[in-house]
Amino acid sequence: MSLGKLIRNLKSVDSWKVLKPILRRYREDFVRANQRQLGQGELNTGDDLEAYRSQIYLDFKKTLPTYSLDGVADLYKTGRFSSKIYAKVDNDGILFDSKDSKRDDLVASYSIELFGITPEEWEIIKIEKIAPEFKEALAAKLLKR
Repeated sequence: MSLGKLIRNLKSVDSWKVLKPILRRYREDFVRANQRQLGQGELNTGDDLEAYRSQIYLDFKKTLPTYSLDGVADLYKTGRFSSKIYAKVDNDGILFDSKDSKRDDLVASYSIELFGITPEEWEIIKIEKIAPEFKEALAAKLLKR
């Protein structure tokens, strides 16, 4: 392949069009990472959720077999809220949200940063899954005849 053809191919590549279907394949990985973080009482920034505001509710949570965070809110009681989290890949990037009826109340009480993954989680998924596929797909676009 000539250098000129390679340069033309490079100029014609829309990297977002190459990346978007790869990201879509890993939506469930993003969701599981978000669910895991919330179960550990962690926001997408990596900061801990606040402690429970109600001592009565904290005392109740301590009676549950899922409780293990010494007062840090984990937003897990039945798993319904967590199970309703989704990740959507569109032209603006990756959107995390929940279809659970408690969504608005929890965002108001805590933060929209309930949704999404920490930079550390993103690096793991990016390095282990996304980057290799992206490189392969990009190379295929560049080397097309």
